[in-house]
Amino acid sequence: VAAVVGEAETTLAVLLLDVLAGTVRAEYRMVDGITARTGLGWVTVPDIAAAPLPAVRPGYLASFLNPSFATIDTSRGCPFVCTFCSVKNVMGRTMRSRDPAAVVGWLRDAHDRFGIRNVLVVDDDFYRNPEWPAVLGGVATLRREGRDVSLLMQVDVEAALSRRDGRMRDAFVELAAAAGCFQVFVGLESFEPANLQWVAKVQNARRTAESIHERYAEAVARWHRVGVAVHAAYIIGLPHDGPGCGRRAASRLVDIGVDLASFFVFTPFPGTEEYVEAVTRDEILDDDFDRYDSTHAVRRHPLLDPGELAREYAEAWRTFYSWRRLAWCLASWHRVPSLTPAARGGMVTHTAYYTYASRRGWHPLLGGVWRRRYALHRSDWSPA
Repeated sequence: VAAVVGEAETTLAVLLLDVLAGTVRAEYRMVDGITARTGLGWVTVPDIAAAPLPAVRPGYLASFLNPSFATIDTSRGCPFVCTFCSVKNVMGRTMRSRDPAAVVGWLRDAHDRFGIRNVLVVDDDFYRNPEWPAVLGGVATLRREGRDVSLLMQVDVEAALSRRDGRMRDAFVELAAAAGCFQVFVGLESFEPANLQWVAKVQNARRTAESIHERYAEAVARWHRVGVAVHAAYIIGLPHDGPGCGRRAASRLVDIGVDLASFFVFTPFPGTEEYVEAVTRDEILDDDFDRYDSTHAVRRHPLLDPGELAREYAEAWRTFYSWRRLAWCLASWHRVPSLTPAARGGMVTHTAYYTYASRRGWHPLLGGVWRRRYALHRSDWSPA
């Protein structure tokens, strides 16, 4: 068994050559590259400006339910210091970008040769990619040329908010819409100031819950005005959450107009500051990493026991994805003013599936319609 530590562009070829030669080492890690700060120290990462992009095989795409869907990363890293997230510790806080021309060229080729139309940009925060104007501008040009390319992307809440001088960040949201973006995934995480401060989510934090509520509502409304749907990520079980936190969180998300929501149990992932803190305080309840999937209680909570936390988590799903919401979404085809047909259609299918999956007791992002239990499979993947 060999472990590759960090990004693999510069080490994978060495590993494969060693496999062929029968000289595999126990560990491979980058030696030459960019030194980037993390939340726990420093890491060496590759310059990805000229890194190869994924090769597309038609036969491989045909095995998926939606063969017109693909993923791509245009940048890596995250400048923020959220203590629950491992991205900054794996990829560093220095933003690194691919060549925008190469990205746009890949999208053009993928569309023309393989019929790929829907692309998930998997950057942890596309808004912080220094090359976003060139990427979005290039994709907007592809659309003006007649290519039906559409994007889903993850951004932080500030991407659609007013700057300190009061001016809106119009360029980003409008160019994203012009590039065919129909859904953004935004980490809201909590409405509680104390929770946001605990996890160092400084880009979201404000002094009061009311100001945070207004800030989130402004961001959602801004995305809606350019036709883009908002998918919010929210954490249940942060230290200042208590009884009733699941229902309150879901109700607030409905109130600010979020189109889709994904809930996660607060989990101290290995490689994060939260894991170090939990180990130091002897708060770890379960050492089985199969259960570190954001659906199980694996850390002692100051206000909720594991059963109570599980119930709050389930209640968040049931409250947001109520039968009444599903009926409205299907009957009106998710009638939200200004949303594009692509955004509305996406929200109908997502809402239907998210309601089904959450009622079945598994996280929608784990995928699937039905499941087979294998004898060697140790985790049931259902909420604890």
